Amino acid sequence: MSILKTINLEFGRPTVDEALKRFDLELKNAKNNNVGCFLIIHGYGSHGKGGLIREALRDRLVELKNSNSINAYVYGENFKILDKDANRLRHKYQELEYLFHMTNKGVTVVEVEK
Repeated sequence: MSILKTINLEFGRPTVDEALKRFDLELKNAKNNNVGCFLIIHGYGSHGKGGLIREALRDRLVELKNSNSINAYVYGENFKILDKDANRLRHKYQELEYLFHMTNKGVTVVEVEK
């Protein structure tokens, strides 16, 4: 059975490169540790316009999805009942249920396993 893991990319106020390296390491180790899905806390910037880590992570996720390195991703603000991937992940990882009751631009859900 796969597990959901939370990764806080904001912790310690890293640079964008440090945060992406942390994410890449977690992704690399995911399969060995039976992790099927990540809840990533990346923040949304001090002015609410989108932080540098958030934007860089989103770019990385598009690349990873296009190369079939991850199965899916859902931005926190899109984690709604009408989103097909959000609904599927909500049922598979019931710990994500609470995301349906809020809009959170500071998180992203990433499904690793195929």
